[in-house]
Amino acid sequence: MAYRWINRFLKGDDSPVTEPDLPKIEGKDLRAFPDDLPFDELNTKIDEVFVPLATKSLPKTATELTSWREGKMAELRRSVFHLPQEQGTAIRSASGSGWLAVLDDTDTDSKPEWLAKVVGAASVYAIPPTRLQDPAPYYIRRSLPLLGQTVDSMRLADVIRSIREGEHPREPLKVTGRGQAGIIAAYTALFRSNVSEVVLVDPPTSHRDGPIFLNIVRVMDIPEGLGLLAPRPLTIYTSRREAFAETERIYAIAGGALKFKTLQ
Repeated sequence: MAYRWINRFLKGDDSPVTEPDLPKIEGKDLRAFPDDLPFDELNTKIDEVFVPLATKSLPKTATELTSWREGKMAELRRSVFHLPQEQGTAIRSASGSGWLAVLDDTDTDSKPEWLAKVVGAASVYAIPPTRLQDPAPYYIRRSLPLLGQTVDSMRLADVIRSIREGEHPREPLKVTGRGQAGIIAAYTALFRSNVSEVVLVDPPTSHRDGPIFLNIVRVMDIPEGLGLLAPRPLTIYTSRREAFAETERIYAIAGGALKFKTLQ
């Protein structure tokens, strides 16, 4: 358009014009650091520079636990999870088994092998992963933070909607998931009191590895978040038990059932 404007008003030539044929520049050649980032880079943690991370001040008594949990949940609702208030569809309408599984991108079957080992022969209401048609440069993922959301936070809201508060299946409702999907399952239980038990398979140990929720590390990280589930039964299949030491401390105070297992 600029070339045509110049031709039209400076040369008196209103004929169509085309952009000059320029050589293509590879994306890596446009980067400030085309290879590895320098050792003192701040790119991957710049948000932690502007706003400090949450302090890990864990409760020491049952009385402190109550106020600590209330404070954390209030802050999560205020600054992290902007969740719908409407009631969801009862899981009982889809499954009377008492199991809800949140699947991840690697689960191609409705009942993958890891899930069969966790629930046995029980039937499961499985929620498939969210698969977006969002190729590079990822316009959907990049635009969601402008609305205060991420793909993971919207998926959490969808899972929460699937459970109606105050209605119980014929058996206690248990939730499970593997990897990042397991954390979404666990956080669903934070906002649905009729979830009686949580089983996680190989969950990440920090939100730096996902799932991504805006502002979450300003309030807590995964080990503390799982501690908020206490005293409800929590089983974690992991080879990194030491990473969940804070979860263990909270469960010790709450008197809940926390188990660590290895998935065979």
